[in-house]
Amino acid sequence: MTQTKKRKKEPAVPEGWHRHANGGGLVQDTACVDASAHVGPHARVYGSAWVSGSARVYGNARVSGSARVYGNARVSGSAMVSGNAWVYGSAVVAGNAWVYGSAVVAGNARVYGSARVYGNARVYGNAGVSGSARVYGNAGVSDSAGVSGSARVYGEARVEDDEWSETLPQMSIGRWHGHMREVDVVAIGCQTSPVDADLHAWIGRLAQQYEATPAEILAARTFVDYVKVWRETCVEVEYE
Repeated sequence: MTQTKKRKKEPAVPEGWHRHANGGGLVQDTACVDASAHVGPHARVYGSAWVSGSARVYGNARVSGSARVYGNARVSGSAMVSGNAWVYGSAVVAGNAWVYGSAVVAGNARVYGSARVYGNARVYGNAGVSGSARVYGNAGVSDSAGVSGSARVYGEARVEDDEWSETLPQMSIGRWHGHMREVDVVAIGCQTSPVDADLHAWIGRLAQQYEATPAEILAARTFVDYVKVWRETCVEVEYE
């Protein structure tokens, strides 16, 4: 007696969804996926998301909201791209990573592990963001820089190769101009001091030397107090 093997029944397609011809993944009818793009059988594209070109969404990945994934980009594993985020070029978002807000991941950049890129952040070039790292605000990571571990890159910070820079605090103080020369060095006029020094005592010496007015002394002390707080909460960067 010949036995016929029963074919495994595919899960029903929810109303308002369809299976993408290239890969078999579920796509909500409100989303747009080009025929050339691949959506794997367990992946999902929904909302007003758009996947085009030779982009691939596979594994248990999710693309949602008004996100855009295009070019040769890859979204895989349990990664998510949502909000108004864009992933394009040959960029990769993988693992448990999440790119959202209005963030952009482009070029050959990689975001993986449990990393998060959000806000108006940009990751591009050959940069990598991994581990539990967070890149957000208006921050940018580019070239071949690597941000990993529990690092935080935010505000106006920029990480390029093995260097990072940020819009440093500055203030006009009467006849003086207060600013930061480097992350660890504060300047009043042409005079400098390490941020970790007793800055109020330093201001006192400058005040005597330059016969500063009470208003200038108060403004200078306010500025260096702000610098101390800024430095303590400044971006922390770790490199691969």
